[in-house]
Amino acid sequence: MSERCERVEICGFFNSYEGSSDATNQTWIRMFCCSAEKSAECRRKIYLEKMKEPPPDNMTPTGAYI
Repeated sequence: MSERCERVEICGFFNSYEGSSDATNQTWIRMFCCSAEKSAECRRKIYLEKMKEPPPDNMTPTGAYI
């Protein structure tokens, strides 16, 4: 697996759901947070770039809300 996303330590989604037992959350974390390459597609990062502020913690890397 590639290096983690550079924002993982300060990501509200990662920090809120890293220990979650929800399989979907864990899949998103494996796909987006634990792969620097895939993290480029993270909707949270795109939101941050566009809005100039972090997205809500309950926004997933796919852009959906929990």
